[in-house]
Amino acid sequence: MASGSGRTRGTVSLTHRSIEAFRTAEAPYRISDQRCIGLAVRVAPSGVKTWDLAYRIRGSGKVRRMSLGIRRRDIRELLDAVADRGAEREAEKRRQTVGAMFRWALSQDIVETDATAGLKGYDPGTPRDRVLTVDEIEALWKWLDSGALPSEPADILKLELLTGARCGEISGLSAEEIDRDQWTWTLPAARSKNKRPRVTPLVGVAREIIEARLYNVQAGPLFRAETGTVLTAAHIGHYLLVRRDRLPIEKFTTHDLRRTVATMLTEMGTALDLVAAVVGHEVGGKETRTLVRHYVRTDLIERKLHVLRSWDERLHDIVAGREGQKVVRLLKTG
Repeated sequence: MASGSGRTRGTVSLTHRSIEAFRTAEAPYRISDQRCIGLAVRVAPSGVKTWDLAYRIRGSGKVRRMSLGIRRRDIRELLDAVADRGAEREAEKRRQTVGAMFRWALSQDIVETDATAGLKGYDPGTPRDRVLTVDEIEALWKWLDSGALPSEPADILKLELLTGARCGEISGLSAEEIDRDQWTWTLPAARSKNKRPRVTPLVGVAREIIEARLYNVQAGPLFRAETGTVLTAAHIGHYLLVRRDRLPIEKFTTHDLRRTVATMLTEMGTALDLVAAVVGHEVGGKETRTLVRHYVRTDLIERKLHVLRSWDERLHDIVAGREGQKVVRLLKTG
């Protein structure tokens, strides 16, 4: 077959190595793929290699060929079709995902341009603001103690309430990250969202949960599924999703637990910068973040220890039902 795409020279298994071996010629030519009928690589005299696809129009017998490559217009049409169905939030998620893929490919010299650059955004979504009440925390904790969940996801959710750490950070925790002399947990930079290590003192119930896990696991991940797979935040979300009709409180996400901890620490009078240090979140303007990232070399261990001890005590009162009693007494004496 010969056309503007050049003469077809044969069929091979198109792999990175085989494509790299194609040499230029005076006229363009095509090499077809052995595994995917119609797929081919076109080699131009300039050395540029592009993909194209030959396809037959059903009922007409005619063969057409199209160049492959994602252009911005093509992406926009695909995303617009999703948005036109009323799923603007889904269209925005896809735009962000495809954009991240292109930015990575650009950084690796896989593509020369970002085809998503300049694409308009769709519905950014409404930021969640769910914070569990004292009664909800009590009900949830008792539900976790009831055996409604396997012990692994139950302990992960408890630790999220105890430390304010991200669900994925906790579920990926390994024995090597625990200092059993100082009883601290060092989250390595490779597993941290802001790419900085974070040290968290383990006190009260959090230490009890970790100690119990370390009794049976001397090395490696502390949380595995029955299949042996290391648990992730996605696994924990699935555990909750399949039990959504049996939850003891209104629907919540794991991130809502983290937000609850940060909110209650603030209500207890903890300074915002210390709350941020505890839960691993950056705070302040650009100058402040730069100062913390490059010059401040302290993890505020003693201050974190004090905050987490106070929170452990309050959480203990909440689960025991004493928090509500305190409020009633204060109202009576007030």
